[in-house]
Amino acid sequence: MPELSRRSPLEGVLVEGRHGAGPPDAPVVIAERRGLSLVQVIARRGKEQAMAECLGFDPAPGRASAVDAGTALWLAPGAWMIVAEGLEEAALYRSLLDRLQGLAAVIDQSHGRAALRLSGQRARDVLAKGCRLDLHPRAFTPGMCAQSAVAQIGVLFHQIDEVPTYDLYMFAGYALDFLEWLSASAAEFGYRIEGS
Repeated sequence: MPELSRRSPLEGVLVEGRHGAGPPDAPVVIAERRGLSLVQVIARRGKEQAMAECLGFDPAPGRASAVDAGTALWLAPGAWMIVAEGLEEAALYRSLLDRLQGLAAVIDQSHGRAALRLSGQRARDVLAKGCRLDLHPRAFTPGMCAQSAVAQIGVLFHQIDEVPTYDLYMFAGYALDFLEWLSASAAEFGYRIEGS
């Protein structure tokens, strides 16, 4: 059986450079994150703590945690998305499937999701146009993650730093629609698209 390779749903769509209005030094940067391994893990009933101990992370709600394979993003009680970069195709999935046997369901999402990184001093303003989350620095801080609809598209948010920088994950089939919304929302501030 032929091996599948990852292909971005935004391949050939992202046009690097500066776009929109605003000052020459665009206060918003959009970049695609390619080649990520994304694996959803859902703890079996009563096994959440054992699963977290096996992976070596604190299962705090609404928080991202470092794990040896990458980062665990909280999705819901008992469910996380493990994100890693620089791994061979399906390596993270196979590793987690083996380690979490009997503790959790393991689902490879690498081909089914897309990821964009949004950063810059006006990133919150861009997202506020269509996001139901309170992204104010007092309410949503670095290391936090949450899911919400943005322009009717389900998005997993992970705030990386105080710049602010956000990693945004959505189903691959909605990536182009989300990018179009994001670009339109960022246009008044000016934005730059950078290579992945």
